[in-house]
Amino acid sequence: MKKYLLYTFLLFFVFLLGCEEKPSNKDILNAIKSRYSKIGKIENFRRIDDYKTKDGKYVIEYEFDLILDIDKLRKISKKKNPLETITYTTTLLLVSIQCPDILESSDTCRIRDNITFIKGKDGWVPVK
Repeated sequence: MKKYLLYTFLLFFVFLLGCEEKPSNKDILNAIKSRYSKIGKIENFRRIDDYKTKDGKYVIEYEFDLILDIDKLRKISKKKNPLETITYTTTLLLVSIQCPDILESSDTCRIRDNITFIKGKDGWVPVK
């Protein structure tokens, strides 16, 4: 009888682990990487704050260090079609607003931002 009780408890615990109440750091990092990995590398990620909104969305405030990858930037600059480079250029522009000297004297920028997620049937999905 004790075995069944133990197995039931373990099964319930595993079920609870599968029902995430908020986005994981992995979810957040995947969303961040989809945007910033085009121009650099993400290091020292830190989740600062998070909260659930009344309409069921989840907002997470975070920060990380973005280290520009000069080789990636050179490859982007060699592209001839401006439509191919617009996402890179936009991302780089947003980074340069937060860190004005990143293109001149430093290759590292401390980014502090937030991201909003909604719960989908396959897990948490970032809202653009």
